[in-house]
Amino acid sequence: MGDDLYEYDKHYCSSSASAHHPQLPPSSSTSDEISLFVHQILLGSSSSSSSSSMMAHAAERAQLYNSMVMPGNPDLSCRSALVQDGISGVESSSGVSTTGSGAFLSNVSTSSLGASENETDEYDCESEEGLETLVEDASARSVPPRSSSKRSRAAEVHNLSEKRRRSRINEKMKALQNLIPNSNKTDKASMLDEAIEYLKQLQLQVQMLSMRNGLSLHPMCLPGALQPIQYPQMRMDLGEEYRPLHLNMTGTHPLNKETPLHDVFALPNQCTASNQPSVSNMSNIINSETPFGLESSFQAHLGPFQLHASSEEICRGDILRHQQSNVNHLDTNPLEIELGATVTVSLPFNTQASDLKDSSSLETCIPGRDQSEDVLLKDIEHNLILTPHLRNSKKEMEAKENGPNGEQSSRGKVLDGPTNPMVTPLLTDLYQFTMAYAYWKAGKHHERAVFDLYFRKNPFGGEYTIFAGLEECIRFIANFKFTEEEISFVRESLPSSCEEEFYNYLRGIDCSDVEVYSVSEGSVVFPKVPLLRIEGPIALVQLLETPFVNLINYASLVATNAARHRFVAGKSKMLLEFGLRRAQGPDGGIGASKYCYIGGFDATSNVAAGKLFGIPLRGTHSHAFVSSFMSPDEIIDKSLHSSDGSRICEDFVSLVQTWLSKIQWSNSLRGTFGETNQSELAAFSSYALAFPSNFLALVDTYDVMRSGIPNFCAVALALSDLGYKAGGIRLDSGDLAYLSCEARKFFYAIEKEFGVLGFGKMGITASNDLNEETLDALNKQGHEVDAFGIGTYLVTCYAQAALGCVFKLVEINNQPRIKLSEDVSKVSIPCKKRCYRLYGKEGYPLVDIMTGEIEPPPKVGERILCRHPFNESKRAYVVPQRIEELLKCYWSGSSDKAREDLPPLKDIRQRCIKQLEQMRPDHMRRLNPTPYKVSVSAKLYDFIHFLWLNEAPVGELQ
Repeated sequence: MGDDLYEYDKHYCSSSASAHHPQLPPSSSTSDEISLFVHQILLGSSSSSSSSSMMAHAAERAQLYNSMVMPGNPDLSCRSALVQDGISGVESSSGVSTTGSGAFLSNVSTSSLGASENETDEYDCESEEGLETLVEDASARSVPPRSSSKRSRAAEVHNLSEKRRRSRINEKMKALQNLIPNSNKTDKASMLDEAIEYLKQLQLQVQMLSMRNGLSLHPMCLPGALQPIQYPQMRMDLGEEYRPLHLNMTGTHPLNKETPLHDVFALPNQCTASNQPSVSNMSNIINSETPFGLESSFQAHLGPFQLHASSEEICRGDILRHQQSNVNHLDTNPLEIELGATVTVSLPFNTQASDLKDSSSLETCIPGRDQSEDVLLKDIEHNLILTPHLRNSKKEMEAKENGPNGEQSSRGKVLDGPTNPMVTPLLTDLYQFTMAYAYWKAGKHHERAVFDLYFRKNPFGGEYTIFAGLEECIRFIANFKFTEEEISFVRESLPSSCEEEFYNYLRGIDCSDVEVYSVSEGSVVFPKVPLLRIEGPIALVQLLETPFVNLINYASLVATNAARHRFVAGKSKMLLEFGLRRAQGPDGGIGASKYCYIGGFDATSNVAAGKLFGIPLRGTHSHAFVSSFMSPDEIIDKSLHSSDGSRICEDFVSLVQTWLSKIQWSNSLRGTFGETNQSELAAFSSYALAFPSNFLALVDTYDVMRSGIPNFCAVALALSDLGYKAGGIRLDSGDLAYLSCEARKFFYAIEKEFGVLGFGKMGITASNDLNEETLDALNKQGHEVDAFGIGTYLVTCYAQAALGCVFKLVEINNQPRIKLSEDVSKVSIPCKKRCYRLYGKEGYPLVDIMTGEIEPPPKVGERILCRHPFNESKRAYVVPQRIEELLKCYWSGSSDKAREDLPPLKDIRQRCIKQLEQMRPDHMRRLNPTPYKVSVSAKLYDFIHFLWLNEAPVGELQ
């Protein structure tokens, strides 16, 4: 509690110890008061469902009980020594039993724990009055004669202590108020409620911190040893300027063949008593909600609590290594060590992080190097009821989290890092580190938070978006770890006033406590619906914000741009991504190739992307290659084998010249062209000699119809004589609609004139800064292009610079949060949500609906009310014929939750194509598309507007 209460307890303990009155038999009134006091402890423990309220009650009862020690009562003197360092309240389904010198808490039934909170408070006041009166009266005068009546004694005691009782109650209330930060309550009930809530928050933080910092308990004595189990000693020092906390739990538990395994309770090392001073208001609460039987020989002694155990004190004499866990970031938090569901030892203390300094570390013993940790953990699990924290610790030891060095992931698979090696924990905004430090400084950094990543408006004037970038996000968090070099740079970048312990915190964090729920990559998505839901410690998740938004923003934007180009071009046309040279840097080029492939493009010119992602590659030659030749004489090796290898053409260039003359003097093509450019013909011949099976020529270097097309046809016919088939031509300038139609006529004339089957269907590829509008115009004009090579407008997303993804806090510590704005489109949708897509009879998706996490999911064939999140008049009933849940777990950290595998790129592409085909045509059209409906359930709608009104300030008119 506080210093005042500490002095109060110390005074009464010392007065008891210094008394030299003769021993008297205990009076019946004293026994009654003790029984009431025991009953009061149990009532106090049951008045709150949380262990935090139990700590508060137990601490207060420890104060009262210390003050009860009477000089003439030997039993009470022994109990005073027993509870000098705290009182242990033992709660069990079958009663409470404690042996030893202080065994007065025996056979108390828990059926008395059903009192209401109001009844408990009233009872506390009466009991407190009686107990304190008894103490003051006993210390002020001699013991009254036994012939005095109980009634007269009670009346006298009551009259003498009324003023003192009120004074001490006020002192305790003041001490309680000082203990709670920023407390402004004055009445007792409000202060107790505030204290309970405060202790709940502290307990939640410590539960997360204890395992993260390596604070765990490992058994030293195993069941197979068949020897008494030693109960350990642990110590925590808070520095010279603070009184150390002490707890000594020693005892033996005989182990034989008849001993049940669940009775085994083994801890790391043996304890010895210490004589150091203790804090009186420290309490140990042993909460046995599940059966945990102990033999009658089990003896527990509460004594000084030493945390630094020497090697001489170790069980069996093994040399144990110590595992240090820095707890400098604990601010006014209790240290709580959980041992399954059976025992909780809570040490409340009030210490600032800056005051801990060199002595503020926790040292716990773990098994020696000669013992297998795996075997130990298996034995523990068979003999102890493990908490989730200890089960997670076991998992971390059996399978390491995926890391930069290629360790195994929680699912036994290795996840490589992000494609771009520049995607590191430093790829974030500075304000993420400043916020992380502020969270850490305030003790909020481990609070559980939920963030939604979503966008507010579909890009390019459309009504749909393709979600992409998830795989890179998962690879990033799977390898999230600060290096020493990175931490040093962060230290240099932040103000010098930042404490060194913060950098120790950064050094130890990873994403094992983070969970990521996401829409499947390649899905069609819509505004306001979360693309990702990220859960984890708030400071860590904030550090993920910028890289996540960066990895999702461009990926989804360029994938959507590619899908829109595919929709305009049509399914039958081949789309080639030629944007590497115009992309915003190497990462833009690599990302564009990958996400354009997801969006529906067939191939890329980017060789690196082909290697990394297995995307098909396509390419021809440039104008430079054509203009580099001067004449056919430059070609040295003119021979070419036939496609089947049965013969060889010694002079392929002469064969090409022969075919050019035939074309020039043919009946159907006579007069359409004159002399062609011979350097262009030489370039085409040279390229065909290099790639006879994949000959595709760029025909617009000089003149498409007068030179390029005739020269190409001459080379293609020469290749046909040798059993090869040319690939086609590429047009990179001019009127693409007109030139493609004229080229197609020329090809059909060749097929008809010379009888070459399929020549008329020769492929025509067009490029020349194409975009969505150009493709739409070509479709309206009519063209004969088979493939489009698109670059600049595709990869740079020329029509829209960014998607505008946002990353908003929607819940913290299970409390929903909302972001308000005068612009309704920027108001966030609070709380952790589940998202569903409802399909109609025709197979088209009708609406996406968001519900609260605990709401029952919609069912097929049942009518559900779908409401616009902010517009009261927009609502509709939907009877879904098929329901798809959108958010799935793709990263579960160290938890047991099953997670989805990352699919290969081809599967993501197929999902995208399939979902686009399922969309209603009016949602997909370029001009004036129908908006897709995004809604919330009726309950979520009501909650959004309730929270909105609750958080928005009320204006005042003067």
